[in-house]
Amino acid sequence: MKLLEKLLEYYPEDYIKEKIDTNCFTNMKNDKKFVSLDIIAKNINLKNINYEVEDFLSDYPQYKKHKEIKTIFNIQLDGEALGELGQKNKCFLLFSHTRNGFDFNSRDYVGKKDVLKYFDINVDLSSFNTRTSKKCTDLIGKKEELEAFKKKYQIVYPVALEKENKIWHLTFDGMLNDWIKEIYLQNKKCLQQQ
Repeated sequence: MKLLEKLLEYYPEDYIKEKIDTNCFTNMKNDKKFVSLDIIAKNINLKNINYEVEDFLSDYPQYKKHKEIKTIFNIQLDGEALGELGQKNKCFLLFSHTRNGFDFNSRDYVGKKDVLKYFDINVDLSSFNTRTSKKCTDLIGKKEELEAFKKKYQIVYPVALEKENKIWHLTFDGMLNDWIKEIYLQNKKCLQQQ
């Protein structure tokens, strides 16, 4: 198990046994019984041992069939169980979305920054002017680029021409809107302040 190898490179064996229980340690060492990453991460900081998504998939191959593997990894690496995180935050589609792929129109994550922070979404808004409000995000740009964005994220709203200003825009709500406001723009703001 790659996780155990990396743990032993960074921590003494006695420390690991003390933190995760001797039985869990023995099960990991002998590959006898499944020990969930979130259980280990609740007791030992795994963020500094260089444990990567590829290692996670090697240790936990059952997640290979899931579409949002990096999100599952991020959740468990923080010591959270997927089901518990969903229940605690009333995000009842979380498991389904990590297994089948995100529904960027879902309203299951409105105001759920504690869940959205784990989502690994590759979004590039550099081609657009972005306006956000409490309920939606409005992207302004070239029609073709907006259409491509709409298609990539399966946005249900149309790309429209604002006749007064003669500009193309795509306005949407849902999970992608919440992620852009709560995570993407906040991270961008933090980076600009550094």
